[in-house]
Amino acid sequence: MIYAVAKDGDDVRTAKIQLRSNHCELVWGKTSSIAGAGLGTRAIELCPEMRNVSGGNSERLLAGFDSESVLFKRLEIPTANKAETESIVNFQAQAQIPLEPAQMEMVYRLNSSNGEHCNVTMAATRRGVLRDFVSSLGPVKPDGLLLDSEAVVAAWRNLFGGSDMATIVVSIGAHNTKVCRADKGKLIDSSSIDVGVSELSEGVDSIANVQVVDRFIQDLRSVIELFEIKGTVPPVHVLSDKSYYIESLVRQMNVSGIKAYEVAADADAVIVNSSLGGDARQAIYDYRVCLGLALLGQVEREHRLNIFDNIYLAGEKPKKAKMFNSLIASAVAVVVAGVLLLLTFYVADVQALKKIEKNFDNSKVETNVTQLIAKRNLKTEVAKHRPELLEFITIADTNEVRGIGLDGIEFTKNKPIILKGKADNQDALFKYQDYLREQKDISDVKIQSMPKDSKSNKLNFVMGMHYKEYTKSKRTNLLNR
Repeated sequence: MIYAVAKDGDDVRTAKIQLRSNHCELVWGKTSSIAGAGLGTRAIELCPEMRNVSGGNSERLLAGFDSESVLFKRLEIPTANKAETESIVNFQAQAQIPLEPAQMEMVYRLNSSNGEHCNVTMAATRRGVLRDFVSSLGPVKPDGLLLDSEAVVAAWRNLFGGSDMATIVVSIGAHNTKVCRADKGKLIDSSSIDVGVSELSEGVDSIANVQVVDRFIQDLRSVIELFEIKGTVPPVHVLSDKSYYIESLVRQMNVSGIKAYEVAADADAVIVNSSLGGDARQAIYDYRVCLGLALLGQVEREHRLNIFDNIYLAGEKPKKAKMFNSLIASAVAVVVAGVLLLLTFYVADVQALKKIEKNFDNSKVETNVTQLIAKRNLKTEVAKHRPELLEFITIADTNEVRGIGLDGIEFTKNKPIILKGKADNQDALFKYQDYLREQKDISDVKIQSMPKDSKSNKLNFVMGMHYKEYTKSKRTNLLNR
């Protein structure tokens, strides 16, 4: 028997669910406003027996966390062993999310691999947000805390006629809407739209409602763009209870060019207790997140995004939080062939956590970080995973020009490479600039600054350039950098 608790806007939904080998039964479902009480306190009022659920094979208590505050990202990284993969993903999270390591909780899941590269879904949020949620549960002591976005995908896959096909699942909540990208029955990316039932269902087809729908569709387009889908965008499946406002919304989505389908629950997928009324589809829709949590709870742990593992483990002490390796200002100092290189990875135009997605680099990863953390030979790792960076280091670290010492390199995809170093004098610096300009794969070499250090009497130079096609994008303007 599974008890599930999920928040929907200002309400809490609780459900008792029986999962058997060949069917799912919604024994009961109860909903109440949270106003004036905590999530857990209200849940206990709805279902006092939850207080005594101990967790185990016969009974489980699962709670869904509203993943609106969670940043999801799909990454493509080189295939490596478990320790190396964790190091790569950890560094990506620290380098690209504007949070101090002590403030951030991150988890990832391997989705697929083609041998050379593997597809990873990363989820990250503020540690304090997770702790606040645990506190809000009060007397409720779940043996599992799961992300509601994953529950939405599980519900779509099993209860709304879903499949393993690539799709975008839309679940409209009270005050926001979950947009979940799924493939092979798994969540691989997710975001939220700050529009829900309260806005979409009011005055359908009125001028005000048309404006709300237009804003919703515009926001949906933005979310799909953030998913950075290669090739054809998969169809959008909107979970529905057959309300007119959802039917109207889906119709407008198709008119605007978004291929969308309204999908209702399969009435035969769940045995619904008669106490919930005669409309099984409506009951399944209302308690879709609770049902999804129950289904998700049956999935093996390694196939879920267990973001609460370092914060909360029922009946056990939480794991010691894994601290990201100490990196000052998102930089790592390493010695390569006697030259100190400062590899800085950063994201421009850092905004709020939810907005940072647009700036993620999800194609290749500077995997020399794996070596740094594992204290292996940098050149060996770079040669294995990022040969283009190794080639550039070899070119830049030259003995052909005397009087040049490199202090650092900033290498970020789709942005000019920035070299920082010291030159004995202007003659040496200009010779070095000419040397780089002569390299066939390097272009647009420009000295950006060269102030004189009063102590060493040397020039502290900053130089920008492009390398092959790795640093070029339509938006890059080296002169305005």
